[in-house]
Amino acid sequence: MHFMISEDYGHQIGEFERVLQKFASDITSGAVFERLSPMDLWSRAETSVTNLKNLAEGLKRTMLILKPEKYAEIERFHEALVQPLSAFKDVLFQKTADPAANSRLAMEQLRKAVIAGSDLVVFARDVQKNPSPLIKEVLRLKEVYQTKEYLSTINVPGAFEVNLRSLLKSIEDLISSLDSLEKAMDGARKSLTSLRDESLRFHSAPLEASEESKEKGGQSSLSEFSGR
Repeated sequence: MHFMISEDYGHQIGEFERVLQKFASDITSGAVFERLSPMDLWSRAETSVTNLKNLAEGLKRTMLILKPEKYAEIERFHEALVQPLSAFKDVLFQKTADPAANSRLAMEQLRKAVIAGSDLVVFARDVQKNPSPLIKEVLRLKEVYQTKEYLSTINVPGAFEVNLRSLLKSIEDLISSLDSLEKAMDGARKSLTSLRDESLRFHSAPLEASEESKEKGGQSSLSEFSGR
């Protein structure tokens, strides 16, 4: 899955870059397009503009998966491209007494979009080289899990299956033995704790008796001394 996402993402970047380069050479270079009427210019550019927007949206979604902590930057690079592309259409559809001026203004928006698109490609390739470590590990684990599911559907030779079942049984027996050992150790720990407490009580009883005897002896000597 991680490999598939990386591979698909590489194709996304390549396709976006190819369309952007064609967009720049076919539309934004040369003054011929600036002399077109707004509606003619839109009819020539509409497919490329829509395609570029869709590809940029796909790049944005994948980048947010691979590096979600860069959300603000991803949004900024995406918006820097989409905004002039939207402005291009808005300018062309404005009512004006000078349509040629609108075409020139709209072309300026496309030139801005090409520059923003180039910046987006550079940023997208950086995300490809340095995805979020956490997301990379999650995708790796997902790939391992899906591979495990796939392997479970494969038919294996009988001898191998018998050996595998024997190994699994041995592992289960070992786990059961460890559980039993853990319970036995817990019981032994409780018995030792109880024995220690009893020993402490037994040891403290003679000490208390000795202290009490000393106190009585002291009181007896004091009485004898007072009687004299």
